[in-house]
Amino acid sequence: MLSSKVELQETDRLLVLDFTLSNTSDNDLYFLNRNTPFESCDCFSVTRDGAEIKYDGPFFKKGVPMSSDYIHVKSGESVSAKYTISNFYDVSQKGTYEFRLKKPFLVSLKFETEVFVETVVKYVLQEDKYRPTLGQLARCNQQ
Repeated sequence: MLSSKVELQETDRLLVLDFTLSNTSDNDLYFLNRNTPFESCDCFSVTRDGAEIKYDGPFFKKGVPMSSDYIHVKSGESVSAKYTISNFYDVSQKGTYEFRLKKPFLVSLKFETEVFVETVVKYVLQEDKYRPTLGQLARCNQQ
């Protein structure tokens, strides 16, 4: 029903996941953008050398989803988003990282159902890099 493709883009200060979600079904689908890479949020489980890396970005309280919170993907089409993972997780220390989607996509066809899209990306950082998260920058600005 849904498939994903993720590519990494790296600069000195940013690590970006280019996330593409494809509708492989015969029906148009609508999926809730919340808790997905289509929204700046805590949607990945991140480890470095097997140790958990905590989310360090903003938290948002959300109300009941509205129709504008759903993304329409026609049959056979894809949608993409750039998710700057270094804004939300500390990926500045050398090591082997693994990024895994935490939750299934909530898809609406005629009824709502959860669809899990297996997404795992491995990344090796050879040397430490200065990549502050949004949380780190906010704490620096408060001092």
